[in-house]
Amino acid sequence: MAISKWLSLLALAPVLSLAADTAAPPALADFVAHCDAQGRTVWKVSLCAPVVVVAQDGTVQWTSTTPPSAPLPSTRANTSVDWGGSKWVMLLAPLPTSDAELRRLVYHESFHVHQGALGLPDNMAVAAHLESQQARVSIRLEWSELEQALASTGDARKRAIERALAYRAQRLTDATARSDERAQMRHEGLAEYTGTVLSGDAAALAIDSLKHANERPSFARSFAYVSGPAWGLLLDALVPDWKAQLAAKPDADLPDLMPLKPATLPRVLIRGAIEREEASRAYRRKQLVDDATQRTSEANGLHLPLAKIQLDFDPNRVVPMPDGSQVYDKITLTSDWGTIAVDGAPLRIVKEWNAAYVPWPLPGEMTLKLADGWSAQRGADGRMIVGKKESP
Repeated sequence: MAISKWLSLLALAPVLSLAADTAAPPALADFVAHCDAQGRTVWKVSLCAPVVVVAQDGTVQWTSTTPPSAPLPSTRANTSVDWGGSKWVMLLAPLPTSDAELRRLVYHESFHVHQGALGLPDNMAVAAHLESQQARVSIRLEWSELEQALASTGDARKRAIERALAYRAQRLTDATARSDERAQMRHEGLAEYTGTVLSGDAAALAIDSLKHANERPSFARSFAYVSGPAWGLLLDALVPDWKAQLAAKPDADLPDLMPLKPATLPRVLIRGAIEREEASRAYRRKQLVDDATQRTSEANGLHLPLAKIQLDFDPNRVVPMPDGSQVYDKITLTSDWGTIAVDGAPLRIVKEWNAAYVPWPLPGEMTLKLADGWSAQRGADGRMIVGKKESP
């Protein structure tokens, strides 16, 4: 099964639209002019790629070069796409109005265009352990220390990093958890670091991301957008050749390259507002999981077979389930049977990635558009499935 993943980054900044005949915003013009030199500064390779700005309805609002005659891919997201035989950066309008935010976005996506050549393949890792109350407390404490580290220098910075390393070590006692975090950090973490460091306002953006990280409803698929820039910027300051070390150590995560040891911390994590907030969230999450399990069960849900699929989803709204499946409540999924768009209801993709389930009847938060020859029908076992229409 071929799976293409397309991530829509959570945009909290003001946005602007482009008319088809307008010039590019300064940040995109700057990218076109300097992507080669900027890329070589950070990764010793060019980060240039053609850029297309597309509206949600598929209207092409701007391209950095003459577009190919081939149809634009059906993707509508901030991502990288194959178009006319070349890798393009696709940006979804409306764009961030802040030059720094827009530079971060375009360089994030251009990193994805080139990451394979850097020996950093993409992945679909989900850090499911970050749904647990204890792990969320741990990473929030780590982020608090990283915020202090970025805002300080000298010994104060080193002490904050050592405490961050300690909270991380308390969380990552399991090999699977370490592997999942490492995979995301080397994919989305490095992409967001690249965008942040080339934004023109790196420290401010990284600190702001840390300050607001707890507002993300789920960390399992989005934590690296916060951790990657913070650890990367601190490595820039303490270990200038860290990227060469990372390339030589495929089993290393960014924090593993720090020349510091974790601080000694109490056996029990510091109690306070963070733990109270996470205890409350854990209760709400159980209700969400129970509801999604019931509504998207094989008995109650509509079965969507998955083969060659395209995904556009918000990584902040992905919830790993106890059985290894994943629930998305903001996603557009396309397959041979058509497209389903979801915003505010559970779509569950099973662990094997060969089926998805949605509530049936479809709630108002879902729109299903079936291709010719396909229908939602009741199978021999009485369960609902999307399948080929039977010939009369």
